Amino acid sequence: MEKIISYVDYLAYLADYYGVSLDYLVVGKEPNGLSQEELDLIDKYKTLSSENRRNITTLIDSMLSVPAEGENSIPGRLLSISAASRTAGEEAVT
Repeated sequence: MEKIISYVDYLAYLADYYGVSLDYLVVGKEPNGLSQEELDLIDKYKTLSSENRRNITTLIDSMLSVPAEGENSIPGRLLSISAASRTAGEEAVT
């Protein structure tokens, strides 16, 4: 006897196979309004140490308030964050 698979069962199988919800498979967003990419970023963030979480938060805050150029530009701010991290690490060693 041939097994008949309904459309919904097939969608459920695909969602399970790809590790996403049916909502994501059908409309491209999770029920909470976040895309799979956003959920993946949250999962990655959760695996970071508290120090790296602070660094990421500082970087995001810097990127959200981007001036045109100079030491307050993204490269300048990244250098400042890097220097601050090294200084904090050196103080911890001494």
